[in-house]
Amino acid sequence: MSGIGPVEPAAPGGDPHPAPPIAEAPATGPAPETLTSRAGDPDSPGVYGRWAALPRRTRRTALTLAGAVAAIATGCSLLLSRPAPPASPPPPWPAQAVEVSYAGTTDLDGAANDGVFTFRIRVAAVRNTAVTVENIAQPYPALSLITSPRTPVTIRSGTSRDLTVRISVRHCSGIPLGVELPPLDVTLRNIRAIKDQTFLIGDAYANDLSAALRARCPAHRSRVPHTP
Repeated sequence: MSGIGPVEPAAPGGDPHPAPPIAEAPATGPAPETLTSRAGDPDSPGVYGRWAALPRRTRRTALTLAGAVAAIATGCSLLLSRPAPPASPPPPWPAQAVEVSYAGTTDLDGAANDGVFTFRIRVAAVRNTAVTVENIAQPYPALSLITSPRTPVTIRSGTSRDLTVRISVRHCSGIPLGVELPPLDVTLRNIRAIKDQTFLIGDAYANDLSAALRARCPAHRSRVPHTP
């Protein structure tokens, strides 16, 4: 004889259908490194420990390279941030770069005989640029002028040079007797420009020129006024 009896309760804490155990996921790689140790390995030395374990020479070399890289980076940053230097000023005009002066006569007595008055002028390059004397002339048609050495003549920066000038009397008619300020017309050139400039080189030149002209043309008494 068979029958169905009451279902017996499960034992306390029991499960008639226990769930299967959950398997742990396998590790996919080493644990992340920290500054002091490696996860899962409390005896790992860490970054500082490995640095301290390096040979002293290796650490010194590494620090030297790091310092050099930092210095180069700082220098490049300063160069890039430094403002551009101001533009240099232009060179002076030729007349501003020279001084022209009278250096005396060489043969004042010869003017009475052959009508040639020989004197010297000194040209000094007083600025930071060389100057070339392209030509020297005078404004009176009755007179002619040549220089020795022949122009052009270049004067280096910071130096001076004496040029011999010969003025010849072509004819006595219209010569400028008693001129007060006889000019010299000088053409100058430097790296900036070429310019014509009139120079008044002083009373000594005016007196010597007047004496030479009167010695050559003693009978001539007319005076031609000078208009610079």
